[in-house]
Amino acid sequence: FPQNDPGPHTLLTGEPPRENLEKLFWLMARFGGYFGIINNMGARFTASAGDFGPVMEELGARGVGYIDDGSSNRSVSAQLASANKVPYARASMLIDANPARSSILSALASLETEAMEHGSAIGIVSALPISIQAVSEWSAELDGKGIALVPASALMQ
Repeated sequence: FPQNDPGPHTLLTGEPPRENLEKLFWLMARFGGYFGIINNMGARFTASAGDFGPVMEELGARGVGYIDDGSSNRSVSAQLASANKVPYARASMLIDANPARSSILSALASLETEAMEHGSAIGIVSALPISIQAVSEWSAELDGKGIALVPASALMQ
């Protein structure tokens, strides 16, 4: 940013907390039935307790969970979620960082390995047609491997 303009409702570092909260309210009002929210990019924002704190306070007050997309090791989301009693999970990996079928299938295999080693794993995937197709084909084989897909909300703590 500003080389990559994410749009007028993006929560930004350095903005007054009320402005970021108004953007959050606007975004959350666009649809209903969600259990939580997830960041998309936003490494600077999730690393700033001063900017991100009011958002997590609001999520805690509403009982809305938060999934960290795992893109930044500097994120303070786990600490803020704990302090504000926000249901929380951190994604293990971005599945379609390289949106080629072979790369997606390789990432899904890595996600399987992580799930088997740690008991669970969360993968983030975009809604690209190739991604949806690859995940659909991959998921059809999971029963035979003893792996179950569960809602991300089931992995939140």
